Amino acid sequence: MQVNETKDWTIIHGDALKVLEGFAPGTFDAVITDPPYASGGRTQAEKNKSTAQKYSSMKNAPPAFDGDAKDQRSWTRWAAEWLYLARKACKPGAPVCMFIDWRRFSTHQCKTFMMAERDAVQAVDATLKCTANLMERFWDYDYFSLAEGMDVVSWDSYPAWHSGDDVAKAAEFAMNHDIMRSLKNQPFLLMESTPSQVNWKPVNKLKRPGMHLLSSLQAVAHGSQSVCYFQWRKGRGAAEQFHGAVVDHDGRGDTRVFRDVTQVGQALETLQPLYSKANAPAKACILFDWSNWWAIDYAQTGQKGNMRYFDSVNMHY
Repeated sequence: MQVNETKDWTIIHGDALKVLEGFAPGTFDAVITDPPYASGGRTQAEKNKSTAQKYSSMKNAPPAFDGDAKDQRSWTRWAAEWLYLARKACKPGAPVCMFIDWRRFSTHQCKTFMMAERDAVQAVDATLKCTANLMERFWDYDYFSLAEGMDVVSWDSYPAWHSGDDVAKAAEFAMNHDIMRSLKNQPFLLMESTPSQVNWKPVNKLKRPGMHLLSSLQAVAHGSQSVCYFQWRKGRGAAEQFHGAVVDHDGRGDTRVFRDVTQVGQALETLQPLYSKANAPAKACILFDWSNWWAIDYAQTGQKGNMRYFDSVNMHY
């Protein structure tokens, strides 16, 4: 340990876990810290780059430093150790301020924000239910944790039909639906789907005849209690004027897309007696875990290019 001291300040250079243990409780008025971010990319190979490469594009970048290649869990564990000691040495009510990468706590940040909005609404009317439409499988968020703050799970489903192997695509989205049902072990809502085409894929193909009914009933068969759309009528401007809708710009109700939507509605009415039936108990279980997904993506191994977590689980599915 090295100490540099003047009458106004003291700089101690050493191992924080050892140095902090030497201070009595109630010593500090505040903690302001800028620890290594341990970020810079989603893969371990990206994280293993030098800090000069990861955090700066300047010609004369600051010198690189070590200890910045931790994954989310090891970083949280490491930070908890020295933060506990720092907090212990603080006076009651002392603020603790940290400069960190927001991705360290992306799930927690999103979940607490959502729950704050939920609580504000339910404070006015406790009978109102909360949901937030998830979108396929966002790598950054643990959906099982997010679902704890929802009353009902919902999600946006936009499979790219007619772009290759439709059977494989159907299996992928069947598993997506089952993940949504599993988040709270209850039926979910199909919050968004398109009756025709989207406007944001490389090639935006119109669904072939019968495909909208097939895709919609797949969601219902896997636990959805709704088939909702984005959007009812095409927007008058901006990019979404090109996104599919139940009603096109001409306002007509005699188009094939409108008839496809009508067909789905009629099918749902026919199936209505089945909605109240109890679910049959599952005979098999497949585990899907975000923490395991992160760990595999961060793994340092010569087989990293072949370790695709979702694809492996979906293959067994």
